[in-house]
Amino acid sequence: MNSDRLERPEPISCVARPFSLARDGERVERYHTELILLQNELWRKLASLPYDPQETRRMLKGRQESANFVRQLSSMMSRGEGHVLMLDTPGGDPVGYAFVTEAFDPLSFERTGIIGEMYVEETLRGRGAGTQALQAAERWLAGRGIRTYQIFVTKTNVEAVDLYQKNGYGIVDYRMVKRT
Repeated sequence: MNSDRLERPEPISCVARPFSLARDGERVERYHTELILLQNELWRKLASLPYDPQETRRMLKGRQESANFVRQLSSMMSRGEGHVLMLDTPGGDPVGYAFVTEAFDPLSFERTGIIGEMYVEETLRGRGAGTQALQAAERWLAGRGIRTYQIFVTKTNVEAVDLYQKNGYGIVDYRMVKRT
């Protein structure tokens, strides 16, 4: 084998299935917490602010952020306003999830699919699981007649930006923020 080549991890095949509050609630709480920690770290770096992951964890726990989020997801699913897809290994072990919903886009006058959150276990990143989660989310939206999909990502989350661009997503505008 050529030592100049980087070895790529072996691809994994995953199966998408609907979220079950009883089976998946705690896991999605953990995934949501990890996403918030990552987002908080990235945003604070962009703003040149200090970051303390333990303080963020304490704040999230005190507010019951992740438990409330999971209850909200379950409620949205029961009303048909969104969908959560769990990503499992062929053996049935959960390894990630995607939350999708739809909204009316006032600029295009179309219903637009929103991939609100997506998470894949760190050990499976770079092995195709993220692409499979994204494709499952898109299939669910397409089944509802939606042909345009959006996902919001921090520009410094390079791995996520690369994943989305490899799957046909492009940057169309900028979020601008002013702090006073």
